Amino acid sequence: MKRHFDVAICTAKDIEGAALQLAFLDLLTPLPGYPRPYQHCRLSTRHGSCDIVAACATRTGAVDAGQVVNDVARDFQVDYVILAGIAAGVPQEKKPADHVRLGDVVAAADVVLFGGGTYASGGLHGGLTYANPPCDMLRDYARSLRQDFLATKAQPWTVHIGQGVKRNPGFGMPSHAKCPDVFLTGGGRLGVHPKQPERIPGRPLPHLGVTMSFPCVLKDAVTRDWLARDYRLRAIEMEAEGVARAAAACGVHYAVIKGICDYADGRKRDDWQPYAALVSAAFIRALLEVVPWGPRPASGKPAAPTDPDGPASLTLMVKMPLSAFDEKKGQFERDLAQALGCKRGQVTATATEGTVVNLTLAGPEAYNRFVAGLHDGPVRSFLEQWQATVLP
Repeated sequence: MKRHFDVAICTAKDIEGAALQLAFLDLLTPLPGYPRPYQHCRLSTRHGSCDIVAACATRTGAVDAGQVVNDVARDFQVDYVILAGIAAGVPQEKKPADHVRLGDVVAAADVVLFGGGTYASGGLHGGLTYANPPCDMLRDYARSLRQDFLATKAQPWTVHIGQGVKRNPGFGMPSHAKCPDVFLTGGGRLGVHPKQPERIPGRPLPHLGVTMSFPCVLKDAVTRDWLARDYRLRAIEMEAEGVARAAAACGVHYAVIKGICDYADGRKRDDWQPYAALVSAAFIRALLEVVPWGPRPASGKPAAPTDPDGPASLTLMVKMPLSAFDEKKGQFERDLAQALGCKRGQVTATATEGTVVNLTLAGPEAYNRFVAGLHDGPVRSFLEQWQATVLP
């Protein structure tokens, strides 16, 4: 039987893995005997304890981050995956409530995927879709930490930041004299940080907002602002797409929590990376300390019908724009009915934003055939043809 962990924390850079060790002090220890290097610990929390395993990708990017999730799911029974590390922040000098600065931390409320599109007059057209959404529970507790901060200035993560910096001063906040917190606007001028009454000087401000997973390092303020305009982006990074897709395929819940190290503009430098990585790790520890780790979430296998003779409801994510799926909905239902060996009327599909498809199968026989064919046969071929994954 696989060893169980409540949470797997994934990173993509050595400096992010080092920051994780600093934020968790000496708790993380090597876990030998597996193809990939792992660390693990049991974290004492407000409501008991949380069993954690940590792993770092070989390289940055979505593919390697997704492989980490696949390996963790192969080697252990894991309920949640959290992507830690660094990201670019999206400044909003005219929208103080949305303005992100260096050293802040962003918990993803949603993840937007960059799939290409066309650059033309007025910005980016097409090519952006939503990933399967991050875990509601972790997102809600991140929101609760932010609300506590706004109400009472509570900052439990700063204790972990301070302990980490004491162990390694190189992960402290950079000097503003040597590494100023400045950004370029899309127009090429130096931006102006708006006044934010909630901000405490020298301390991270927690945000909950949309994070974009971009396929490469972005160093262009014009592109950043184009991407941010329609989605109210708070952060841009490179690994969330891989983690989201792998989490859906493996039937685990995921979250993305990143510290801000640059503004994705022409002034991008690496000076803030150690501190931003530590802020991410410290916020994650503070988050895990308040979550009640009790009942386990669903494993990701489609839930059996509550009425054994009634319809079964399943949820899939399809890799195509919602408008395109609506046009092909009939073909989708016909193909699945054929894979299940049933009539088309026994399959009903409705899609929502992010192309999450709510599927209804009439009767237990169709449901049983779907579950039995998840890994091979016509159902597996159907899922691959439509680039669909089953969501927990």
